[in-house]
Amino acid sequence: MNVYYVPSEKRRSIRIEITYAGDVKVSYPQGIDIKKVDDFVREKSKWISEKVAQVSASRNEFADIISFQKTLLLGKKVNIVFTPGLKRAELQSGVLFLPQKNKENVKEATKKFVLNFAKEVLPQCTAYFAEKVGKCPVKISVSHLKSKWGSCNANREIKLNAKTAMLPRELMEYIVIHELCHLFELNHSQIFWKKVIQFCPNADLMRKRLKNYSFLINLFD
Repeated sequence: MNVYYVPSEKRRSIRIEITYAGDVKVSYPQGIDIKKVDDFVREKSKWISEKVAQVSASRNEFADIISFQKTLLLGKKVNIVFTPGLKRAELQSGVLFLPQKNKENVKEATKKFVLNFAKEVLPQCTAYFAEKVGKCPVKISVSHLKSKWGSCNANREIKLNAKTAMLPRELMEYIVIHELCHLFELNHSQIFWKKVIQFCPNADLMRKRLKNYSFLINLFD
């Protein structure tokens, strides 16, 4: 476990982040007494150890996904098989068949397939819950976002991370509901969370479970 100290002009408080590699990143306001930062890290040592253990367990559970031996679709592990003569990716009986030529760059081939898969699944999911929520976005776009699962702006446009379609269905649905509720409130106020819970009563549990899949955000980087 490596510990990195990162001063920042923008930060107003000390923040500890556990990376998916199991390292500890400590961001702190530039100019603050470094002893104060060290003391804060020591105070959080138990929390840090617990989080590092959680990340390690998750990394072991999904080692075959990270190495692209398999992929995830709606939370289920899917075997990847390379097939001579195949012209494009095909999903059959829970197996992702890729052209033999893709074996040299399986990450890019999987990334492309996940994007196409997500462009089919996510708009359908959004349309279904938009009817229940009673608000429809003006536009839905699906792409491989770099740092978040989704977003909603003041123009009523929703962007969804293609990797959301790799999550278990209930987590995918939670993210969609979350973004749809931003059509009511463009913030994370109590009013917003009450709206989310109205359509996803176990939202708190979903948020906690989602942390186990945080590695997906940077999977194709």
